[in-house]
Amino acid sequence: MNKEDFYDELGKIDQEYIEEADIVRTGRKPVFTGKKWIAVAAAFVILVTAAGNSEAVQAAIKKIFTFIPGVGIEESEEGRVVSSDTLFSMDGDPITKSNGKVTVTLINAYINRDSVDVEYKITFDFLNDYNIDGWQEYKTALEENGIEVIDRKGFQPFYDAKAVLAIDGEIYDDLRYSGGGGTNERRNVVRTDGLAEKINELGENLPVSLSVAGLDFDIKFKPIETYDTIDEIGPSMELNGISITAVPRWDGDTLYVDLYDLNYSEFSQVFGYIEYSGIEEEQKMPYLIIDGNKIDADYDGGDGTEFYFDLSAYGLTDDEKAALELHLPVIVVRNDENVVIPFNVNDDGSVEYPHKVSLSCCDIFIMDMRPSDMEGWENGMEMDFTAMTKQDNMKLDSIGLGYAKLEEGAKRNLFESGGSSWSHSENGFWETGFVNDRALDVRDYVSITITDAEYIIEDEYVLPLGGEQTDLNG
Repeated sequence: MNKEDFYDELGKIDQEYIEEADIVRTGRKPVFTGKKWIAVAAAFVILVTAAGNSEAVQAAIKKIFTFIPGVGIEESEEGRVVSSDTLFSMDGDPITKSNGKVTVTLINAYINRDSVDVEYKITFDFLNDYNIDGWQEYKTALEENGIEVIDRKGFQPFYDAKAVLAIDGEIYDDLRYSGGGGTNERRNVVRTDGLAEKINELGENLPVSLSVAGLDFDIKFKPIETYDTIDEIGPSMELNGISITAVPRWDGDTLYVDLYDLNYSEFSQVFGYIEYSGIEEEQKMPYLIIDGNKIDADYDGGDGTEFYFDLSAYGLTDDEKAALELHLPVIVVRNDENVVIPFNVNDDGSVEYPHKVSLSCCDIFIMDMRPSDMEGWENGMEMDFTAMTKQDNMKLDSIGLGYAKLEEGAKRNLFESGGSSWSHSENGFWETGFVNDRALDVRDYVSITITDAEYIIEDEYVLPLGGEQTDLNG
């Protein structure tokens, strides 16, 4: 089994989580990390409308900011009651334990109105000595090293280390899992519900512990807090209608940073802070400047909202640490587009198509459409185009191609599926391909839809990391 197969399986999340995730915007790139699924449980709901509608009253209303570590920031107005499904979050910093074979980091935990969520990262260190080929070998390797295994039951067997929660003296081992990663490392969220009575009685004092792969963690909780200003949460800056807040944490000489956004812009979603490139040196990352040297962030996968700097080589004093500034050279945003491109394939294989279509932030100039001649893309189509954004500080980073529509009444294959791919060069020339596997003849296509697009905004955020910051981790 290759790495891609593992990632495919890890993406098969409980449908209930997926349906909820469709409702809630988390401001995160859609990678299968714990943040996205916890954010689902932490959806904010405004319950009471603010009193008074006059301009004078509205002008006097004070903003308040509710912050759930690891999830997000919500802005509301004083005079409203803000209620969240999440009542308490973990008190303290992430905790890492290892037994020489497995390393587990307890990242965060949440008490909701009826449930408990625990987020952790597990690294199977011993797998460095294995050459795993298939799920059964993977299961055997875990069991040989004393790890209790469960089958998370995707479309095929999907084995993972079993997690157990102890809550108020009761053992819960039939947990709901979500998360993702690779063969050696995964980041999971486990949930158990039906706990409203215990939560109402004990609140933040509810005893909760996590046990996974023989490593145990006792978890303490604290109430979700509100703040009068965004800067009390962490250094913040707003550009283009998007406010970014950094929450820094030092562990010795390693600086960890989490980023949170408040999106006042017209963009559908803030995705991340990394401009990916096939050439590692050309990737644009968050960075620091130390002694005139640019220090790029490191990150353990994910979406660029969590990263760290190992600064042990610099011997920084406390004053020098306090003087650091975080630079975010790019921000990645997403917009829903749903722009339909109609086209017609003639008997001779030529294609009639519009030469220009407009997305929310760019114009697409189609240079060519043609039936595909690539192996494996039989009855597929290819489209070449260039893109011109409507702002100088922005560029198109990716597009999502939806279901390719067939002419009504066209003969079709019995199964229904489809696929799309895209690539582009540095000079802005894009090559895309799409196929509807139900198509028996390319002449039956009538349109393809650009469902969404990601854009890179190149205005740089600079966030001073020093100064007195509220201790958000207890």
